[in-house]
Amino acid sequence: KGMVCILTLAKAYYIVSVFMHLGDEIRNMIMTIVVPLLLFIWFIAAFIWDGNSYKNLRNTYDKHYKESTMPAQHKGGH
Repeated sequence: KGMVCILTLAKAYYIVSVFMHLGDEIRNMIMTIVVPLLLFIWFIAAFIWDGNSYKNLRNTYDKHYKESTMPAQHKGGH
């Protein structure tokens, strides 16, 4: 699967550079394609981190969450 991904990326680079005539415009291509892609990845990571933080914070103050996650107490016997 790794080789397929590498070949797919190489094919995408070839298509963009040759058929779209962007091979000579490396700096502009980086600024218009790679920078927004990196910002989008950061945006997704920030939302995942914030959602996880909110979930943990909500579970901290929810008494039903604590009751449902604590093991049952045995009253004598086995």
